[in-house]
Amino acid sequence: FGAGSGRIGVLRRGLVRCVTESQAEIVRAVAEQNNVPTTLFFRAITGRTEEIEHGLQLNEYYEKNNIFSGNEPIQLKPGLMDFSEYPEEAETLKTMTFNLVEAMNDQISKASPEDSIKQRRYVYISINKPPFGQKSTELINKAVQASSYEDEQYYEATYLGCIIKKMIDLKMIYRIVKRNGHGYYLQA
Repeated sequence: FGAGSGRIGVLRRGLVRCVTESQAEIVRAVAEQNNVPTTLFFRAITGRTEEIEHGLQLNEYYEKNNIFSGNEPIQLKPGLMDFSEYPEEAETLKTMTFNLVEAMNDQISKASPEDSIKQRRYVYISINKPPFGQKSTELINKAVQASSYEDEQYYEATYLGCIIKKMIDLKMIYRIVKRNGHGYYLQA
C-alpha cells in the first residue's frame, strides 16, 4: 500500500484513480484497517468520480455521433460553420477550419488500432507550425482585452480558438482537454 498520497491517487495515478466507485470504498476501508492515512482519499475519489462521469459523457457523445471504431473522420458539412459575425475574415476562418479538420483527421487516421477509441481521437494541434502559426494566435475579436496565454478570453478571441469553440458548440468535436502557448489538445 504505502502511505504516500501518490499511492492513494492524488498526486499520481494511484490505486483509487484506477478503480470503480464501489471498489474505491473497499480500498478506503482496507487502508483504514491498516492505519494508512486516508486524508487525501476523498480528493482522490472525487477526481476518480469525475473521471468516470467524463468517460460516460464521452461514450454518449460517441454514440450520438456514430463513432464506433474511433477512426471515423470529422465531417465538415458545407455551410455548417457560419462566420457571418466576422464578414471580413470569413474566408480566412473557413480555410483555417478546413486545415484544422484535415490535421485532426490525419492524426485520427494514423492512430494505432490497439489504442482505445478515446486515444485514437485525442489530437494535438500545434499553433506554431503550418498550416497554422501567426493567424492562429491573432485576435479576431478586437473588442476582447486579453493580454496573456493564461487568459480564457484570449483563447476564445483568437482565430483558432473561435473555430474550435464553434466546432465544440456544433458537436463536431467533444472538448478541449488542455491548451497552452504551443497548441491545443483536443478530444475529437
